[in-house]
Amino acid sequence: MGVRVRTVTVLKEFEPFGLTVEASDNGSNRKRNDGKYQYMLFDPQILRPRDDDSWIYSDDCEHELFIRGKHLLWSSGPQVFKRFCAPSTIIKVL
Repeated sequence: MGVRVRTVTVLKEFEPFGLTVEASDNGSNRKRNDGKYQYMLFDPQILRPRDDDSWIYSDDCEHELFIRGKHLLWSSGPQVFKRFCAPSTIIKVL
């Protein structure tokens, strides 16, 4: 089988949804424009309890953890599941 070449069109550069949430906040996050943040994408199946049909979170797409300073945001697409603000800077998320 020969090598096939495909053309790929980039619609836009990926931007973590956490940035969109920060931009839509009422100014509380505008002071944190240093550009330093972390995000992780993960499969929601790793969180689903075995044999549990009461799972309320979306399985349709990856989930995102967005971390900036002492703020953490858990979302899936435009749906925000949890927001958390720690008393000090978040160093590591497991």
